[in-house]
Amino acid sequence: MSDFTHVDPKLHALFEGPDIDRIRYILRDRYVPYQRAKEVLADVDELVIGERSERPLCALLVGEPGVGKSTLLDVVEKKYPPVTCNETKVILRPVVRINLPGVTEMRALYQRALKALRVPYGEGDRPSTLELNLHDSLSSAGTRVLAMDELHNFFIAGPKTFANNMAALRDLTNTPKVSLVCAGTELARLCIQADPQLLERFDQYEFCAWSESSELRNFLASWEWRLPLRRPSNLAGPIMLPLLLRLSTGHMRRMVRIIKRASKMAILSGDEYVTQDACHAAAQHYARGSLNAATKRGVKTSTNAEETSSTAGSDGDEGDGND
Repeated sequence: MSDFTHVDPKLHALFEGPDIDRIRYILRDRYVPYQRAKEVLADVDELVIGERSERPLCALLVGEPGVGKSTLLDVVEKKYPPVTCNETKVILRPVVRINLPGVTEMRALYQRALKALRVPYGEGDRPSTLELNLHDSLSSAGTRVLAMDELHNFFIAGPKTFANNMAALRDLTNTPKVSLVCAGTELARLCIQADPQLLERFDQYEFCAWSESSELRNFLASWEWRLPLRRPSNLAGPIMLPLLLRLSTGHMRRMVRIIKRASKMAILSGDEYVTQDACHAAAQHYARGSLNAATKRGVKTSTNAEETSSTAGSDGDEGDGND
């Protein structure tokens, strides 16, 4: 019997159970640390636990879809969950996380933030009323960081709305004195650059597609350590690393999806390690899914298009972590 030295000892008990337990574990969402993420998270930690500033610093995570920005916001949110103050019984929320898909004006942002804070509001409330409610609620909850994904949508607002949006973001840092940790595409950077005051407060972090590097080798080795397969796959080796890089075009989300599906196939086939053929099949599976989803939307795309959560297939890996 193998001693499974290529797998985290904490996972060895899975080898004694049914295969479905290993498959479920493989498909589960998880965050696998890597150097760039550690550096960013360390800086965000300072925003959460450091002394509150009169002019709080902020952070902007910039990159194409699928390179790991959203996952880091998830990690921050999970690291600082709500806590109840023993003395006052007030629920404190050091980090509040919201998503802004399709949001181009502050009214919707205020509503989503209030919902995340579990604070009631009227659907007919004016934006100014929602703003005051949010400022008071953030202060009462002791919120230090408001994390916002897909900030780039603000860029497509009309000129007047865009200017109002930027002024409202400044007010969020001035009045309740929270740090904004935002993620988005290059358009999010243009949003911040359009406002000199905001630009001065934001540290910017670039997230790029992977290239062949020691950081990628460490990342893949860490992933293999967390895969309960009976045989080594050598994902960080000279054959598998270039293959995964090519099939995913360096995008973290695609790479993780390919690894997960190929690992599932390894168990079902009895191979018990990630093969080149399984990686090719997994990549083709997601390429077909992307094409089919785009066809339903009436959008032309290439099979190289970025996968979205709606095209993850039926094998339970819609959420991948490190996306």
